[in-house]
Amino acid sequence: MLAKKLGESFFNEKLNNICLDWLKDPIFSIREVAILNIKELCSIFGPQWSLKFVLPPLMDLHKEANYLHRMTPLFAISKLGSVFPADIVRSSFLPVLNVLHVDKVANIRMNVAKTLSQLMPILKDADIIGNCKNILNVLSTDKDLDVQYFSQFAIKKL
Repeated sequence: MLAKKLGESFFNEKLNNICLDWLKDPIFSIREVAILNIKELCSIFGPQWSLKFVLPPLMDLHKEANYLHRMTPLFAISKLGSVFPADIVRSSFLPVLNVLHVDKVANIRMNVAKTLSQLMPILKDADIIGNCKNILNVLSTDKDLDVQYFSQFAIKKL
């Protein structure tokens, strides 16, 4: 509501950094609500604003040392996939998925599979779908049984 009332420039200047800081909160439910807020903001301000002000710092969380922060972009991709066209999915989301599917933490790899399971039904672009299938095929042979399970589930869902 504030974003609509105050406008893009005021929001960028005064509130955007606060919203982005919530993505690193130690409490999961706050990070979860932050992602939902960001989804709404992306819908209000549009893809170009999102590419400039939100997606770079959000997707960069996949480089953090804290594995909980690395999972945040995965949860965001699940929620934001329907908001963006294929070119943004390809340029902003796929690089993160390509890195995290080989993360040292099994819970991250498992959440890559879950994210792809949620993302795939809305994808229309054959190249993106092919990339996602390749990731799932790698994860389906992971040493962790939970990673295998969720990746095989996603493959069957396709």
